[in-house]
Amino acid sequence: MLDCQFNFQQFFVSPPTPSITTFEYNQRQYTCGFYKNGIEAELRIKNTEGKVLAMQPGNMIGLLGTNRQNAKEVDISQPQYDSIIQAALRALSVKSS
Repeated sequence: MLDCQFNFQQFFVSPPTPSITTFEYNQRQYTCGFYKNGIEAELRIKNTEGKVLAMQPGNMIGLLGTNRQNAKEVDISQPQYDSIIQAALRALSVKSS
């Protein structure tokens, strides 16, 4: 189970303002933020190469790719995704406080 699921859900109920920030993870720069996708909000994490990891609350499957058309589904409970999601949520939490 995704360790940050509770925090993740909490952000979607009451997204912080501002809701976009940058952070460093494993010596790489990322941008993350909350975006509207139709009626749903989603967290997006983008690296410097243009790849985006997008996920919605309550969904353990995210999308990874440069756009939605070529994105592949990934299990965001896997450690490599869980860790970066936690780092993004921490960065957004610090930015909003």
